[in-house]
Amino acid sequence: MDRVMRHLLRYPALVAALALAVTVLLGLQIPGIEINNNVEVFVPPASRQKQAYDEMRDIYGSQQMVSVAMHVERGTVLHPEHIRTLRELTGRIEELPYVDSVTSLTNADYIEGTAEGMQATTLLPAGDDLELSADVVRRRLFDWQEMYRGNLVSDDFRATQVVVLLDAGSTTAEREVFHHALTLLLDEYRQQGLNFHVGGEPVITVMLKEYMIGDLTYLIPLVTLVVLLVLYLSFRSFCGVLLPMITVLMSTTWAVGIMALLDIYFSMISTVIPVLLIAVGSAYVIHLFSRYYDQVVSARYRDARADSRSQRELVLSVVSSMGKPVALTALTTAAGFASIATSEIIPMRHFGIINAVGVLAALVITLLFVPSLLLLRPPLAPRRPRPSQIALHPDQQAQATRIERFLLALHDGFGRHRGRVLAAGTVIVALCVYGTLHLQVDNAMIDYFEARSPIRAADEFLRSEFSGTKVFSILVEGHEPGALTNPHALAAMDDLAAYLERTHPDVGRVLSFSDFIKRMNKVMNFPQEDRAASVGPEASFAPQVPDRRDADPGAYEDAHDDYNGFSSFFDDWDDPNESHPNGPDAPEDAHDRAPGEPGDRHGFDDAAVDDRPAAMGTAGALTAAQLAELMSAAYAAAPRMDLSAADLVRLISRAANYRGEAYNEIPLDPARYPVEDIRGLQNLISQYLLVYAGNLDDFADDALEPRRARMLVQLRSTSTQRTAAVSEDALAFAGRHFPEGYRVSVAGFADIERAVTELIVTSQLTSIAVALVIVFLIVALAYRSVMAGLFGIVPLSLAIVINFGVMGLTGIQLNVATAMIASISIGIGVDYTIHFLAAYRNERAACNDLDEVTRRTLLSTGKAIFFNATSVGAGFLVLALSNFTPLRYVGLLVGLTMFTASAAAMTVLPVLLNMFQPQFITAEEAPR
Repeated sequence: MDRVMRHLLRYPALVAALALAVTVLLGLQIPGIEINNNVEVFVPPASRQKQAYDEMRDIYGSQQMVSVAMHVERGTVLHPEHIRTLRELTGRIEELPYVDSVTSLTNADYIEGTAEGMQATTLLPAGDDLELSADVVRRRLFDWQEMYRGNLVSDDFRATQVVVLLDAGSTTAEREVFHHALTLLLDEYRQQGLNFHVGGEPVITVMLKEYMIGDLTYLIPLVTLVVLLVLYLSFRSFCGVLLPMITVLMSTTWAVGIMALLDIYFSMISTVIPVLLIAVGSAYVIHLFSRYYDQVVSARYRDARADSRSQRELVLSVVSSMGKPVALTALTTAAGFASIATSEIIPMRHFGIINAVGVLAALVITLLFVPSLLLLRPPLAPRRPRPSQIALHPDQQAQATRIERFLLALHDGFGRHRGRVLAAGTVIVALCVYGTLHLQVDNAMIDYFEARSPIRAADEFLRSEFSGTKVFSILVEGHEPGALTNPHALAAMDDLAAYLERTHPDVGRVLSFSDFIKRMNKVMNFPQEDRAASVGPEASFAPQVPDRRDADPGAYEDAHDDYNGFSSFFDDWDDPNESHPNGPDAPEDAHDRAPGEPGDRHGFDDAAVDDRPAAMGTAGALTAAQLAELMSAAYAAAPRMDLSAADLVRLISRAANYRGEAYNEIPLDPARYPVEDIRGLQNLISQYLLVYAGNLDDFADDALEPRRARMLVQLRSTSTQRTAAVSEDALAFAGRHFPEGYRVSVAGFADIERAVTELIVTSQLTSIAVALVIVFLIVALAYRSVMAGLFGIVPLSLAIVINFGVMGLTGIQLNVATAMIASISIGIGVDYTIHFLAAYRNERAACNDLDEVTRRTLLSTGKAIFFNATSVGAGFLVLALSNFTPLRYVGLLVGLTMFTASAAAMTVLPVLLNMFQPQFITAEEAPR
């Protein structure tokens, strides 16, 4: 190696010029880097989750859903003026670029019974009489709550949701264009006093990019200033600051430029790359300059004629003595980062590869470019020349610097008290092992943002007012066309939906293909008098209220004093003897039907219909006695005694078959229908699909003979662990209750997020194991000793355990960002161990007094380790100012591991070396 270096450094000007030329060429590539935070790129293309997502997109269309919630402070969104605004807004959003479809209260499908059977119309009737239309919408919302409640309207009717699907496969740039246009559009309506909240995965990716650019804009200059300050405090020399800074900026430019050449996209965790390389790249130059200054000052201190020593001899001497340790530390650091490349999480893999390339670039620049610049100018010296060796004896300590006095105190406190070091280490390890056992693993992308950020506030609003923002699909596939008209398969889908809603509080809603079949069955079995009434303009339902078309929207509810959203079902009853429209979904505490038990989604079986008193009809007014008897019969059929008013209304509606409520089910019993067997029921369902004129593309692969269908599961929780629990339970239920010949699987963004969380654990274990093994092998081969490898990984293992322990004890989650900390710690922390081992070995060859050897090592290499750890740690602490919560933790925890790794190298390692006195330390041959 010395021969090669001496040969290359014969042409310092050429070497420096080539290095600068490469820097310029690679720097020109950087503007072409693409930023991509789409969740689907986190998993391998061949993974089950990615393939399932792609297949689902091919069958059911775009999955890029944006939620736009409109919220009013006074009144409800059903005020005619708000309806008019919503209709206008829906149309304008449809005109925005890259929009595939828009669904709102004004254009959503509604299935209703007619004299001929049924028809699919819009939820908002056509026409300009919005006063009447608003009341019709309100009635229809109650009538088909399974479809609209928690989806298009909140329970209190003060918020409505507009669901926007972007074009399938839309890029980040296209999402940005849409988001910018949507923001400008909503700002117009905000001036009218309306509140809007926007969420969804496409919005998250756009905001991630905006926050990333903000981070890069001020974090890179800030970390540069921090490293400059540390370098100045270390060397007190202009060149001692400038040359290392040029080195780290060049190596960072090389790495990011190569990233652009390889078409590797920039993700949220890539934000760490420039910060890391600037912080880490300074380490090698710090060690080189520290030795350079020590030799210059030592020569002048001992020999006034030292100036006669040529600069070339001095530089080559420094490169010869430091080249091997620096190369060894760079290789182990690169190996630590390369271990991250074993991860199946694509951005983490890219992170590991690019950082390994950056470290190797820093090594080349440190050993070639920096010496070349030194050879092109006279010798350098710090302003306050003082060799570190002057403090070897107590009577010379008065001349020591503060850092040297600190290192001497460190030696006196720990080097002479081995038991104290080992006892403290044991206690810390035990505490951190306990913390590690309580470590939480999760990777919800929305949690990357701080709690006060607008995107988090919007997400929390959408989750609290609607059914949730995290969505995954349960896909059901049959063996032949028309398989999803099988009543048993549809009933299993309905039972699965009811089971998930009942047993998992995080499930806000399950919308299934079976819900459409139930609705069709209900409207096709309206009693004739209800069917006849439904043919009319529905004006008879409208409450008799004064004309308030020009009134304040907040005053509209004065005409509905008893109204309280979905929680009340007794408003708008002009006739006390008139039956009330369909009630709401029963609350979760009323869902007591066991999994797979016959019955509808609300836990009420058909007893209410079967036990309906013979005297009860569905036409005409009821006497008080008849009403009481009807209520008693309905209550007696309930599955529990503590019913809510909503439950009772639903039971009464079923008992009276009001508007076909008794048939709000999957047709499963041939005795209740004009068919002979289950095949007849399947044909009946096929007839429903034939008559239905609406759009089922989002839920079935074919409108007439569906072989595939899906269920949309909305979750109110952001946790990927909760997603895993729900999806695994759904698959287990399907395995027990679905008919033979049907395959059930899951897919969607939430499923991919869950997969990333699972990969984090395996990737973390693999990368740590690979990094430790590589470090062990490199150190063992360098010293040709297995014991050297074992001693080399001890400080690193301590730093890793402490890192995970602190995370577990403080509740910091393990995610794609914090999962890199261990490998970063290994890659960087090994430098301290290698430099300490090399210096300790050299001092041991010159002295047999172990205490003196430890002192000398601490005062020479210990000072460089201190500067290095301070520079790297301070550089990473800059990340604590990041816009992203995980990156803040990365900054804090890497700063902590730099402290623990360097402290372990300067305390635990010398104690172990002095105790066991391994043979590789006293070997004559220097490490390779």
